[in-house]
Amino acid sequence: MSILNRIVPLEGLHKIMIDSNHLNFSTLVEILSSTPNCYQLILNSLSSDETHPLSILLNSTSRSIPNANKITDITIKSKCNLKQIKLLVSLCSHLQHLTISVFHKELPLIIKYLLSKSNKYTRHLASLYIQSTEDIYIEKLINLLQPLKQSDEFAVQEISYRRCHIWW
Repeated sequence: MSILNRIVPLEGLHKIMIDSNHLNFSTLVEILSSTPNCYQLILNSLSSDETHPLSILLNSTSRSIPNANKITDITIKSKCNLKQIKLLVSLCSHLQHLTISVFHKELPLIIKYLLSKSNKYTRHLASLYIQSTEDIYIEKLINLLQPLKQSDEFAVQEISYRRCHIWW
């Protein structure tokens, strides 16, 4: 990171696009700790091969990242799971917009996690764009959302059979 910081002042970056298929979580933590003024993060994928990613969150650098960075918009292009989303969201406490591609079977768990009123990491989250591996049935999605939000507090837009946008 120090070599890159000499070439480009990392504090001045507002948007980070990482087009790697094997970005591990510890590298992402290092990048985020070096770019406190970043507002948008676009990832091709996150690696799931780390044995103890939660231990990364417990180190002193990781604990300061959620309050230090200004990321409000995250896009993950490849399929991600609940564990990856939890880890990423825990680093970005100012998150407002999230775009994800998920496995259909995890969709209900992910939505419940992101919209939980007790989730301190997603209190600023206002919209979610989802691409699923299978058709998303809007009626089922609305039924899933209703216990989490009042029906007049959210809107769902079907983009296609496997894509939708939710905002509140």
